[in-house]
Amino acid sequence: MRFLVKPLNRYIEVLAEGKEGIVTFPTWVPGSYIIRELERFVVEIDGVRIGKNRFYVKNRFRYLVQALSKDQRELISTSNYLFINPPALFPFQTFDEEYCVKIDTNWQIHTTLRRVGDWFCAENYHEFVDSPIQASPNLKVIDIDENHKISTIDNIEDSFTKSLAKCIDEVSKIFPNDIKEKYIFFFRRSDSNFGGIEHENSSAIVTSWDNKELIRLFVHEYFS
Repeated sequence: MRFLVKPLNRYIEVLAEGKEGIVTFPTWVPGSYIIRELERFVVEIDGVRIGKNRFYVKNRFRYLVQALSKDQRELISTSNYLFINPPALFPFQTFDEEYCVKIDTNWQIHTTLRRVGDWFCAENYHEFVDSPIQASPNLKVIDIDENHKISTIDNIEDSFTKSLAKCIDEVSKIFPNDIKEKYIFFFRRSDSNFGGIEHENSSAIVTSWDNKELIRLFVHEYFS
């Protein structure tokens, strides 16, 4: 399936292309341990609801999703920031086909998905939904080392980055098989502490400004 994403303030519009038939919106999120009923965010769809989270659609269809959450397990879209946890936005038809997304913006975009021209793709749905997408005109990458980076709109002190690099290096000596070749920490500060959620080649962390155990949280998500 292919999805063209148009970020709006508080909403995300999606133009999808697949096969005529049934699409299913997940009720689960990789790395989370509760049923989240993600279909509740769908406010409009060119299709017929045939179940709680299932719709019959044509091969091309449009839908609109609410994106107000500060929780990185869901969706947030503002006038200058976008974070997509894929299962909160993208339905599936089969698990084993290729899934691709294109973001209709000129903002910086960071994700662990494979880039193919203007599209970001995964070989199957499991890989696709385990690969968050972050975008903003203010987005930047902070290098921890050659293989590990932080994607954020916030400022991070050099001392923190150096301490995190040291922690990853030291713990990797104990768990050498857990080291990732390429890894992104998606990070954002907020007025609420949502902690972290681990993904295959990344983690998403949203925490309050006064969090005193940020290093521990980063390391915990990395080695989870």
